[in-house]
Amino acid sequence: MNRPITRLQARICMAMMVVPVALSGGGSAAAEGAAAGSTSQGVMMNTGYSSARSGVFAAADLSPNALSAVAQVDAASGTVRITGTVSKGAGQPVTVMVIRPSGGIDYVDQTSSSSDGQYEFQYVLEEMSPRGTYLVKVGGSGGDTLVTTEFTYSAISQPTPPPVSVPEAPGAQPTQPSQPPAVQPGPVPLYVVDASSLSAVNTAGPGPVTIKVPAGNEGVKLPYNAGELLGSRSLIIHSGAVSVEIQPKVLSDLVKLKAGESLEGAAISFIVQELNVSEAEKQLPQRTAGTWMTTAGQVLDLDLALHTQSGTAVRLSSFSEPIEVSFGLDENREKRLMGVYYWNEQQGAWEYMGGALDTTETRLIAKLPHFSTFAVLEYHKAFADVPAGHWAQETITTLAARHIVSGVSDTMFAPSRQVSRAEFAALLVRTLSLQTSGRVTHSFQDVPTSSWFASEVAAAYDAGLIQGKSAKAFEPHAGMTREEMAVMLVRAYELSRGASAMSSSTTRYEDQNEIASWAQAHISRGTAAGLLNGAGGSRFLPKASASRAEATQAVANMLMALEG
Repeated sequence: MNRPITRLQARICMAMMVVPVALSGGGSAAAEGAAAGSTSQGVMMNTGYSSARSGVFAAADLSPNALSAVAQVDAASGTVRITGTVSKGAGQPVTVMVIRPSGGIDYVDQTSSSSDGQYEFQYVLEEMSPRGTYLVKVGGSGGDTLVTTEFTYSAISQPTPPPVSVPEAPGAQPTQPSQPPAVQPGPVPLYVVDASSLSAVNTAGPGPVTIKVPAGNEGVKLPYNAGELLGSRSLIIHSGAVSVEIQPKVLSDLVKLKAGESLEGAAISFIVQELNVSEAEKQLPQRTAGTWMTTAGQVLDLDLALHTQSGTAVRLSSFSEPIEVSFGLDENREKRLMGVYYWNEQQGAWEYMGGALDTTETRLIAKLPHFSTFAVLEYHKAFADVPAGHWAQETITTLAARHIVSGVSDTMFAPSRQVSRAEFAALLVRTLSLQTSGRVTHSFQDVPTSSWFASEVAAAYDAGLIQGKSAKAFEPHAGMTREEMAVMLVRAYELSRGASAMSSSTTRYEDQNEIASWAQAHISRGTAAGLLNGAGGSRFLPKASASRAEATQAVANMLMALEG
């Protein structure tokens, strides 16, 4: 099995780029009653002008680029179509934001231009949407490219037809809410591996034991004492297009569920069934402004159970050591936005589990703490104030897909706002997947247990990533300076990679004497590891504020260093 070597795509910028014009909210109400279905068109040429900004990261192509936009609304259905072209051609990112007559955001979305440079957005206005003129802002690749147009919406002209009653057939059951993809009942063909086979393999030398399941089988049947027979060696099972690696302790833990009972005739089954992708599509949450999910690979139902001779079966609710599973991908999808999700039956929703590309970038590897129904999904999140062309747009989108960053609201990210100490602590905890012990070991009186950041601050404190401004104050809402962010970032890197992996840098910044003594060593090690760079190359600006976009980029840099 390929070992998971995760990394963000190389095209994620390693340095702070110029800050382009962002799409901003706002818009004026217009007179109602104008003809629905009206269109408006606008064209803007990017001047290529930009203002330099200090930071730790680098620069992007801001060459001129023409962008056009046309907005239309269908009077009968309320369907809005926004189309146009990008002069640079295929694969150019385009962001749209639609503002209601009252000034609120009605719709946010992102897409890429087709082979001929064309793009299209489409959505349906709600029946109670306000009538009047809607302002449309479209941002394209190139930093400063921004075009504004509008459309006017009046009442839907067609009445809603009355509901039609359809009599149920005799004995029919009431319609049930949508359910997760289901495994069909019935006997499942399994490839049998007996005790003598495992015993023989166990003496063949070091390394994992590998079983290839013949075609026509949906898993394996193992002796109940397989964990004991494997010793310290893991078990790799290749079944069709799926590969799993199970640690022997998990198999032994399964047997302990029947401790004290006779296991004569008992066996362990591992079953993997690939489900129809269309069934998983039905369970995806409804697309909202700026947020949507799509299937992007295999949908699997995984099961590991101990079966007794009497016919009863027991399963572990969680594994003491995660089971590594390799999922197939749809290579036409955006790999940086993919993740493995499991169907949470209690919540009735897909829940993010993680996942990392293998060395060939053709498989997604996830370490699963339990078995259920899993799917490879692509997660898209667009923010109105982070349009296509914004220097941090791709990084923010990527880390949002990994559920590391989130907005200040459903549609706004506030990229230029100063990042708070609590927000950055939460970023690091999510990035490293740290878990709190469940008990508070710090004495910060300004971190109430009811706050959204309470568990993240506790986890960061337990891991040694943070210290308070004093013994009793963390000051969670205070802004972060660049030197504070650098210290916490280096601590997180060292926690994951090991402090011994870092050496000090010989680089001295022009404002080295302005760096606090408690931050000097961390910044030196962070510079040597490539996590930090100066602002403009020669100054570090240790007391300058760090923005939410800068904090996101800094975390992305650390991930690339850890996973690359």
